[in-house]
Amino acid sequence: MKKKILVVDKDENFVAELGEYLSEQGYEVVTADGQVAAEEVLKNAKVDLVVTALMMEHTDSGFVLCYHIKKQTPEMPIILVTGVRKETGVKLEVETPQAKAWIKADVMLPKPVRSEQLKFEIDKLLAI
Repeated sequence: MKKKILVVDKDENFVAELGEYLSEQGYEVVTADGQVAAEEVLKNAKVDLVVTALMMEHTDSGFVLCYHIKKQTPEMPIILVTGVRKETGVKLEVETPQAKAWIKADVMLPKPVRSEQLKFEIDKLLAI
């Protein structure tokens, strides 16, 4: 049975490209164009993993989405992708216990996302 991945971002091109890549890799893909839409999808569909952007409706929408997901489903693997370092020079990471305590993502990757790195992280989180 195919694993289902929810891809969330306001950037339609990113969602389309990532969705196509993940489909080619054998995953079932559902998409949402922001935090609010993603929360609706999660109410109605069972997914195995979420890949979400950080900045969507608001600059912290990805953080809020991660928080809501982990509150409802603590075991849900989440990959947070962000261009914040490229835009601001600030490096965000989830390597320390302090960062994990408030970011709530399992993995954080920089945008643009390298497809091989994303596939590696997805497979690791899903224990494939």
